[in-house]
Amino acid sequence: MKKIIILLSISLFLIGCSAFQPSEFTVKVYSSVPYQGQYLVAQIDGKSSSTSISGNGQNTYILKGQSISFSAQKQSQQGEILIEVIKNGNIIKSERTSAPYGIAMITTD
Repeated sequence: MKKIIILLSISLFLIGCSAFQPSEFTVKVYSSVPYQGQYLVAQIDGKSSSTSISGNGQNTYILKGQSISFSAQKQSQQGEILIEVIKNGNIIKSERTSAPYGIAMITTD
């Protein structure tokens, strides 16, 4: 009986510890025009880091943290931009804009 209690305690401890591990987010940006933007990655300890980005076409960003915020602004009146956030192989959020100089922005929980 003591072995079962010990094993259950260890299992619960390990499950609890995994809840505090940073998540890996894959952010894919598809743009038919040049864009500029930034992303912010928040960690479990409350610290965060911000990075400026720019690109054109298809770009992929791998971000690790508790949550992320990602924005991209078209540098043109024409075209479209699409942002997809993927976690554990599934698209969890997406945002697109075709507005002139439009901004697409996503924030995860």
